[in-house]
Amino acid sequence: MFCACCANGAEIQEVAEIPALPILSADQTREEEKIDEKSKEEKPDKKEAHKEPVEEVKLPAKSITGTGSFTVTVPVKDHSTLGLDVDLTDELAGPMIIEVKKGAIQSFNEKNPGQVIQQYDLMTTLDTVKGTAAIFERLNGKLPQESATISFMRPRQVKVTVSKPGGLGMKLDYKTSSVGAVVSELIDSGLISKWNNEHPADAVSIGDRIIELNGKKLLGLELVDQIKKESKLTLTVLKY
Repeated sequence: MFCACCANGAEIQEVAEIPALPILSADQTREEEKIDEKSKEEKPDKKEAHKEPVEEVKLPAKSITGTGSFTVTVPVKDHSTLGLDVDLTDELAGPMIIEVKKGAIQSFNEKNPGQVIQQYDLMTTLDTVKGTAAIFERLNGKLPQESATISFMRPRQVKVTVSKPGGLGMKLDYKTSSVGAVVSELIDSGLISKWNNEHPADAVSIGDRIIELNGKKLLGLELVDQIKKESKLTLTVLKY
């Protein structure tokens, strides 16, 4: 976990072919003139036609709602850091935001209330950089001169309730002070496998993060210890 307080040529003439007009008799000509005069009376003078002014409608910035991926461009010109406290437990997907502190992200949030970057958002790319280690290196380097384009994944939360006896049937990646623990492996037997079969829409997947046990937020080591001790488990899982 760290804080990233991070050729001239001849002119071509276009010629349109015009069909020859038929020869009209005098009576036909007068009749055509009458029709033409009537048509003029029916058509309003273009100079007199009045058009209502069209008011330009400015659309608001697209709001970030619900869950899933989104991308924002954050101005960084007047900042030395993005101002993010992040968790690096997931070594593949990217850093997860623990807290937004003073910096470019906080300033962006204040000016864009419909696009707020928040806790638990997972940073998947920073400009052209992907992966936890590469983003970590970029966060600790110098910010770009004008702006940073960042992609995030916003999770949805699900409650998973299982009861022992029986093993969970999954492996967790965690650190002593990590925000919960990340699911790194699942097997085809165990309590989680049974839950997944019964709740396919909310099935636990690799890369999900457990942040609470029985309504209490716990850090990595403490979370794992308590999972071993409790017989009835209600897990709050972040699904990315």
